Amino acid sequence: MAATDDDVADDDDDEPVLELDTSVERWRLVCPAGHRGSKLKQRFDHWHCRQCKQRGIDPAYSYVKDQQTGRYLAPDEVEITTRSA
Repeated sequence: MAATDDDVADDDDDEPVLELDTSVERWRLVCPAGHRGSKLKQRFDHWHCRQCKQRGIDPAYSYVKDQQTGRYLAPDEVEITTRSA
């Protein structure tokens, strides 16, 4: 299913729409082929899915889906952090 304007987060400011802890919350992000978590990497202007690449599928995506909210997010809309104990 393709993202619609209502599904895609607005980019009115420079603040990330979603902040995720790498060790806990990355499961929320899913590529269009259904791969999630550590298989997805942010690049400058796209998402890269290692599992898609391994399966011979084009691994570059403009958006991934947040499974918790149902929104489609571009790489610049997500800040992935590592929390220290």
